[in-house]
Parts: sequence; structure tokens; C-alpha cells
Amino acid sequence: MFLRTPHCKTKQTGAALITSLTILLVLTVIGVSALKMSSLEEIIVGNMRDQVLAFNAAESAITDGEDTINDLTTIPTASASGSSGIYARDTFGDFSSTFFDYTNTWNNATEYGTAGTQDLAGVSADPVFLIEEEAFYTDDLNPETAAQGLGRFYYRITSRGVGNSPNSVIVLQEVYARRYK
Repeated sequence: MFLRTPHCKTKQTGAALITSLTILLVLTVIGVSALKMSSLEEIIVGNMRDQVLAFNAAESAITDGEDTINDLTTIPTASASGSSGIYARDTFGDFSSTFFDYTNTWNNATEYGTAGTQDLAGVSADPVFLIEEEAFYTDDLNPETAAQGLGRFYYRITSRGVGNSPNSVIVLQEVYARRYK
């Protein structure tokens, strides 16, 4: 004896399979997009961190340059060779075009902290700074005041900071005033 099962008179078209595969494809595309977006965001955050490190390093060099000026006991003689640590005005030209010229510009700079020692953690190179004499302004219009050196000396401090990557570079400038008498 054989039992017969009744045949279904309607044929299945596979609509549920096509619908579920379409939903699975959409979810896969969304997942891959989210993964790529998080990877991109991670790269962006890493670059921002690198720029912040470079900026902080350049700020440290600016502060070191200020300390260098404040430690001077007498009025320095500015020269093109920077023999006293102070360069004559515009020795290096316009920094917007020369700050990439490491050989001719930044090899003359003073290293932050102890020379030859990595003083800052997280950066690929310690920051450096250059000091150029800008101008001297007397306290009043009396010629004797100028002859006595009574007034303010202005210096331009330019610093170069590098982040964790040597491609992350920040250049800062500051004009700093100092009175010697």
C-alpha cells in the first residue's frame, strides 16, 4: 500500500529567496561602507593627532626662543651668520617660500632643549627655532634715549615643529619684545 500525498497545484516562484538575498546584499553593502568609513575616520584622527603634536612642538620651540632672548644680559649684535644666536633681519628671506628649504634655512636653527637629544616624546625630530632682530624703538623721541639704548628691541622668532610623521610640519612665527635697560 502506497500513500499518496496530494500535490500542490500552485508552483512556488522563489519570491522569498529573492527578497531575502536582496536584503542580505543591502546589509552587506551597508556593512562594508561602515567599515570603510571607520577606517577613513581613523586615518583622519591620526593625521589630526600628528598635526597637534607638530603644533605643540613648534610652540615649545617658540617658548625656548623667548627664554633665549630673556637669558641675554647684554644687547646682542645681530649678524647674517647669527654668531650671537641672533640673525640680522631677513637673513633667511620670506619664510613662506623658504621654510621647506631645510638645508639652507633650518640647519642654521637652534634645537629645542638639549642639542642632539630627543627631548620631546612622540615626534620624529625635535623642533628648532631661529631668532632674527626686527627693530628697535625708543621710549621717546629724544636722541639721547636712543643712544643709551632705552627702548624695546623686537625679535622675530620662527619655529619649525615636526609631528610623529616627518611629513607633518608646522611653522610658527612670533614677534617678541625685550627691554635691556
